[in-house]
Amino acid sequence: LYQDETGVSKQRRKEYPTVNNLLNCMELAANKCESVEDTMQDYMPEHSAYFTDCLSIIEKYMESKKAQLYLNFTDILTVFLQYLREIPDFCNMLADQSPYIMCDEYQDTNLLQDLILSELSRAHNNLCVVGDDNQSIYRFRAANIENILNFESTHPGCTVIKLTENYRSSQEILDVSNCMMTHAEEGIKKTLHGQIHGDKPMLDSVSGGTHGAEWILRKAAEFQKDGDPLSHQAVLVWNA
Repeated sequence: LYQDETGVSKQRRKEYPTVNNLLNCMELAANKCESVEDTMQDYMPEHSAYFTDCLSIIEKYMESKKAQLYLNFTDILTVFLQYLREIPDFCNMLADQSPYIMCDEYQDTNLLQDLILSELSRAHNNLCVVGDDNQSIYRFRAANIENILNFESTHPGCTVIKLTENYRSSQEILDVSNCMMTHAEEGIKKTLHGQIHGDKPMLDSVSGGTHGAEWILRKAAEFQKDGDPLSHQAVLVWNA
């Protein structure tokens, strides 16, 4: 096989994980507070033959960043947590400045972020989190839904306030959502209530993309004929 100046064949280069693969592994490992090797086992097991090489590359990359005093956002969070844990005076100073800690979109926090919240709120135990366990969408960034699902057990004595009034959707849409969530295997049980009423949602099936587009056009024309201009209509597309 042809080899370049590094002595690595083109075929073997194709089998190597990409730079983005390695960077993503590093980010996931930091956000999940686990070793890069464990993350690689889950994230790219198909490249297991090259894990030793990958770890060596990552180690040299980290040394280079340290030598140049370079930190990305995840590095800043990692160092921040380290300082909170290892320098009590630093942590106490921040706690005194901010005795009340509030975190929004808590369902999308990862383990690293949750540990930072725990350290910052340890002194005064005044932590308020807001989130919706049904809207966790950042698992690809290591978001840990267990943070919000287990909040009552990890913070005993906390007060839970369920916000069940919905101001965006009609009750008919919420009825569908409520029904679907009764079958969820995990989550915080709640029933949503709306402020307005409207048409019941409709479910239809099509045989392909072309038929789906035709169905949308036909329905849009029907709504327009019934008095809903196109400017009042929207099409939401989800790619599974």
